[in-house]
Amino acid sequence: MVLEVKDQQPAISEKVRPLVKKALEEYFSETEDQQAGFSVLADHLHLLVKLPQNMSVDQLVHSIRGQISIRLEREKLGKRLDWEDRYHAHSVSLNRLSIIRSLIDRQELKHKEMTLKEELKFFGL
Repeated sequence: MVLEVKDQQPAISEKVRPLVKKALEEYFSETEDQQAGFSVLADHLHLLVKLPQNMSVDQLVHSIRGQISIRLEREKLGKRLDWEDRYHAHSVSLNRLSIIRSLIDRQELKHKEMTLKEELKFFGL
């Protein structure tokens, strides 16, 4: 799953990034998602997450964004992340989990050479 910051602006600064990571770690520990993985970049997030049986993808996105907002408010940054309404999600088969996790782990390196817009265009999105 890819969640974009509004207008793909680099709103997740170096100061905010550890807080977003902490929020995601908390979310995944609460949901006990052992396969979860993520990469936090300045203008978007890459997530590998198991969709709970009682949730739609929209509800999951809302829940994750909410967890991030709560963390940022708790830290009193006075900053709120504005998200694009759209997101990109697809399913991953069990035999590809480790490959996808590895790809997500390397997103920071990848995006030094390619913008999110270029990546999405490459995938036809």
